[in-house]
Amino acid sequence: MTLGQVIERLEEFDRAHTIYAVKPWTLDSEALVQDAHHSTASSGRFDYLLDIYTALEVIEVWSEQRDGAVPSIAERCAALVYYEDHDAYLIPDD
Repeated sequence: MTLGQVIERLEEFDRAHTIYAVKPWTLDSEALVQDAHHSTASSGRFDYLLDIYTALEVIEVWSEQRDGAVPSIAERCAALVYYEDHDAYLIPDD
């Protein structure tokens, strides 16, 4: 599964699970979603990105800051990676 596919299906996953993906994080990065307590991802080439709950929140905030716009998969990916890298929401340029 790719990171783009995970992002496209975020609502289908358990909110307590975690997204792991191969860096550099792009839409085409190999990714998986696992329960963090039983994950095998962190012992291999996958890196922690975000938990599903936080990822959904980041996308919701992105939309709210843009008057309810629906982000594309690429925009969702950029917002999630930005949040993980900066511990902050990706705010729109004015």
